[in-house]
Amino acid sequence: MQEATAMEKPLLDPVALAHEIAKEAVRQTAYAPRWVSLKQASAMLGGVDQKTLRKWARAGRIKMRQPSGYHGKLMVSVASIEEFDANAGTRRH
Repeated sequence: MQEATAMEKPLLDPVALAHEIAKEAVRQTAYAPRWVSLKQASAMLGGVDQKTLRKWARAGRIKMRQPSGYHGKLMVSVASIEEFDANAGTRRH
């Protein structure tokens, strides 16, 4: 009799499995870095020189930070790049 009850139970709960699959899909598609390196930021803006990016950061046109530590690389905010790129046609240089 014990064998019959074991066979009736599904090995995997289909609802829980579907929930886990959906969570993984969201994790994979929703990930976007908030900060990128100078090299990546340069590529995102069509090959702008890294010195120009530093100048724009000093002028407040894009957000840049340096993580703590002696060899911390400069990082640029993706949101500020997207905002800058969207407003590039309306701004006067």
